[in-house]
Amino acid sequence: MFRRLKTSLSETASGYQLRCVKAKLVADKVANFTRIDVDTTNREVSLNGVVESPEQKLRADQLAMEVSGVRRVDNNLQIQKTN
Repeated sequence: MFRRLKTSLSETASGYQLRCVKAKLVADKVANFTRIDVDTTNREVSLNGVVESPEQKLRADQLAMEVSGVRRVDNNLQIQKTN
């Protein structure tokens, strides 16, 4: 029973962190982060998708790290090539 409770609390924390990271990305006024997918597992955040510049990639990483409880960000964001 304890093991099930522990898993449940871990999943709840990951869900909370997921919602917080997504909210920070959407609320950012400087960049358009609507093309970023966010996943969380064990206090680690994965960012996947496309951004327009290296500065936006760094900003998304910083916003994710600001969320309470996040200990690591795996930033897989790709920078969109311009023609």
